[in-house]
Amino acid sequence: MFCSTCGAHHDGEPLFCSECGAKMSTGDGATAASGYPDRPGSIIEDQQSDPGFPHLLRMVGAWAAVSLSIYALGAGLFWWAYAFSRSGYRKRDILLLIIPIFGFVVAARVMWRHTARNVYWSRNEDRPSSVLSGWQRPTAIAAGWILFPLLIGAVIVDSLDQGWTTQDRYEVTSLLLDAGFDPLTAGCMTARLQEYMPNPNVGTDAEWRSAFERAERAC
Repeated sequence: MFCSTCGAHHDGEPLFCSECGAKMSTGDGATAASGYPDRPGSIIEDQQSDPGFPHLLRMVGAWAAVSLSIYALGAGLFWWAYAFSRSGYRKRDILLLIIPIFGFVVAARVMWRHTARNVYWSRNEDRPSSVLSGWQRPTAIAAGWILFPLLIGAVIVDSLDQGWTTQDRYEVTSLLLDAGFDPLTAGCMTARLQEYMPNPNVGTDAEWRSAFERAERAC
């Protein structure tokens, strides 16, 4: 079948020309039905209702399952690749995940599409698009109901945690380096100080001096 606008050849009888986007004629010479969309790749099927919060729970559940399955012989990487290939990307685009910040944005977009009820994005002829269906959808939302509160709780606990932070360890190690200790000893002493003084924001001068002396002897 040839496009009457640009002359491109197509196998079968597509609704639109993949080269120029013009509407193709049907086999009997009639134009496509007016009920079809005006651009290639648009969605033509009925859309199901997809409230935001249940969708968020599905995304959290599926994302957590993918992340956990990465530790099972890397199975989660194949899941990620499949989700990418069904969400308008190519499987090799999984490499985008290693880019700081941008990788997270792409991952969130892919997982949001992967757990939607409808294919709402423009499709590509060479990359079929689909969403979770069958038992996968209730399983994902059930996992989301369990993991979403745990995630919120973990964030709260982390914000209330009075233990050592990365900044605390960096500052103590820098002070030890400035005092003349070599990097290996400074790192060892910092770890010991963290063990002896779990909360860096409390403790008397005498306690810190004692902890410092113990850490120096241990390292």
